[in-house]
Order: sequence, then C-alpha cells, then structure tokens
Amino acid sequence: FVEEKGIRTEDLVIGALESAFQECDEVIGRELEASGQVGGCTALVAMSLKGNLYVANAGDSRAILVRRDEVRPLSSEFTPETERQRIQQLARLLGTLAVSRGLGDHQLRVLDTNIQLKPFLLSVPQVTVLNMDQLEPQEEDVVVMATDGLWDVLSNEQVARLVRSFLPGNREDPHRFSELAKMLIRSTQGTDDSPIQDGQVSYDDVSVFVIPLHHQGQGHSSH
Repeated sequence: FVEEKGIRTEDLVIGALESAFQECDEVIGRELEASGQVGGCTALVAMSLKGNLYVANAGDSRAILVRRDEVRPLSSEFTPETERQRIQQLARLLGTLAVSRGLGDHQLRVLDTNIQLKPFLLSVPQVTVLNMDQLEPQEEDVVVMATDGLWDVLSNEQVARLVRSFLPGNREDPHRFSELAKMLIRSTQGTDDSPIQDGQVSYDDVSVFVIPLHHQGQGHSSH
C-alpha cells in the first residue's frame, strides 16, 4: 500500500511521532484534570528505525550530533521568541510561559486574564531525520540530548569539545557514555570537579542523554 501510494516510510514514521505527541498531550490533560493538578513539560525523543534516526522535539530541550569534525543541531527550540510570528496575536504569552510547544499546561491562562494559553501551546513536534547509512557513524560519534538546564550555560561547540576530550581517553570504560553524561551535568554545577572552571552555573534541572551511534542496538546511556 505504501509503495503503491508513493508514501515514504519516513513520512509514516513522522506522522506516527506527531500523533504520539498529541495523544500523550491529551492523556496528560485528562490526568491533570482528574487530579486537580496543573503543569506541563517539554518532550524530546530519539528513535532509530530502518536505517534512520528520528529526533522529535516540542519545547526548549535540544539534541546535537557530535562527530570528530562536525557539530550538527538535530532540533530547534520552540519558545515565544522563536515563534513570535505564530503567536504575535497573544503577545502577553511572553510573560507567562517559557516555551511555545510542549505537553500539558491545559489549565494555564494569560497573566491577569481568563484567556487560555493551550490553543497557542502546540504539542506537535518538529521531527529531524538522520540517514545513518549516509552518515557512516564512527566509533565516537554521539547524539547529546539534554534539557535547557545544560544549554542555558553551554553552547553546542562547548559541549562538543567536552565530548571530544572525554571519549578518546576512556575507550576501555564500558560505562563511558553514562560517565560522559554525568560529566556534562557536572560542567553546569560550578563544583570543584567541574571540567569547566569559572563558567556559568545552571540553576535549572539538567537531564542529559548520550547516545552512541557506531553500534546501534547495544543500548544508550543517560543521567
């Protein structure tokens, strides 16, 4: 059916990811309403399927590809600033919410009004597709996925330098990707063992995933 209709497999996967994000958002909305709670979150997903790596993002988390001679963004942050044109009719959103895409926040309203924000807060992700056959991953090629607590204080290039300095010296460590994730978190904390001294300190929560690309299927690490 797919071949007869000229529909690409990756289009189906992208559609499935978009539907999954929207369904998850609806489930969160029902559960929050039932419990009388409020809240929301960003969502960043990486999925490997049939030779492609799919990265879906809604919010201000970020994923980057780090190679020996390349740093490639795999997602874009969605905030009221980056999507100003789409939400310009609700300029006061800038003072209410830090992101313009994400899950949840069904009960949130514009400051000092009864205007619901949910119609302007999309759950539809941006999906980036990375062809692994064309990429030909090398041993130390990784994808770094992290919440904004990391990116608030470190640039893509700074993270890439930390990755490149850490991995070659830890090739015998079976947990090196997990340890790399921990090291990236320490680099935002301003502690004595931080690999970046005199750098900015993140006061936000920081979650980091480091996914090795060379041997897919052997697992990934996070912290």
